[in-house]
Amino acid sequence: MIDVTKSSTRSTSISVGLLNAQSLGNKAASVNDCIVDNRLDLLAVVESWHDSFETSNVIAATPVNYRVIERARPCSDATDASLVHNHGGICIFVRSHLKIKLLDFPLYRSFQLLPLYILNPAIKSLFLVVYRPGSKPPTSEFVEEFSDVLEHSSSYAQCTVVGDVNVHLDDPTAPQVSPFLDLLSNFGLSEWVRQPTHSLGHQLDVLITRTDQPVSAVRVDPPLLLSDHSLITAMFAGPGQPVVSYRPWVQCRCWKRINDDAFTADLLDSDLVVSPPVDVSELFNCYNTTLTRLVDLHAPVIAVMSYSPPTAPWFDRD
Repeated sequence: MIDVTKSSTRSTSISVGLLNAQSLGNKAASVNDCIVDNRLDLLAVVESWHDSFETSNVIAATPVNYRVIERARPCSDATDASLVHNHGGICIFVRSHLKIKLLDFPLYRSFQLLPLYILNPAIKSLFLVVYRPGSKPPTSEFVEEFSDVLEHSSSYAQCTVVGDVNVHLDDPTAPQVSPFLDLLSNFGLSEWVRQPTHSLGHQLDVLITRTDQPVSAVRVDPPLLLSDHSLITAMFAGPGQPVVSYRPWVQCRCWKRINDDAFTADLLDSDLVVSPPVDVSELFNCYNTTLTRLVDLHAPVIAVMSYSPPTAPWFDRD
């Protein structure tokens, strides 16, 4: 057991973790040990496969001096009700001394969301846990709904999003990767994992914060230690706590380097100009695909280090 009264992180910082457990069924004791051994103040578990807070595996996974905030996947039809396991689900194991508030966000079709607000002397932050099932490829609906989440989060000075979005973020050509990363950039957010988190070699899990939000000691354990996903941990520092200097990498395009003559020549030689479709829907698709192809050719996406100045210390949600 950990003597939390002697922990120096209680008032100066908060440690958080994320794990896709792929069922707490046979991992409750391991998850309990994981929380204690890593001295986590908060662990978000997705794919918990639980039914309620009274599920025995949820109780067994909760260490002494912790409590759990959970949201089971709704079972709304006969097919779901006939399943042996209720797949999906989110559990957040929280150290008892942390003050938290469960928030009211809309319900979304493409993913589960569990939103909290942390009211701690060291950290006052919105904390969102997301799980998008991987049974279907990501669609534009997911990006649109995730954009709505970020809209609802925009009034909070600090915002942390963790979860398994089941988008192959390591592959720029994979479905919805570019729109998802563009969305983060547009909202001034940075993703901190940037390496594979699944046993098959893809990054599916995310740790997202505001670009100027202090975060340090990000650690991504290899998959297959607890499940087929990595355990991801990070430290958030409070006032007066030193933070490891880290400028996040962001994706952008160098628009100033476009050669206008070359771009115009390629545009004039494209189907959009030479043989535009008559049908309005086809014309719209031709416009999008043509301009996307030309922009990728003349101003490809590159990774650059962000130099955004930090938010003024007096600027917060109040």
